[in-house]
Amino acid sequence: MDYIKGDLFDYALLVGMSSDEYWFGDPSLIYNYQNAFNKKQEYDLQLAWTLGAYFKSALGSTQVWT
Repeated sequence: MDYIKGDLFDYALLVGMSSDEYWFGDPSLIYNYQNAFNKKQEYDLQLAWTLGAYFKSALGSTQVWT
């Protein structure tokens, strides 16, 4: 029972589920929130990689005066 009240509830909050949805909603909703959370994480990583590639390209195209 502690797993449901503690770890699983914390995980549900982490993936964006509200406490009301966790306690009173459909239990299978946590899978939808988990999938959405994972897709958001993948998108954020891809965005960070793309921005890093742009910065690398921009820095590589500037002249260095010594």
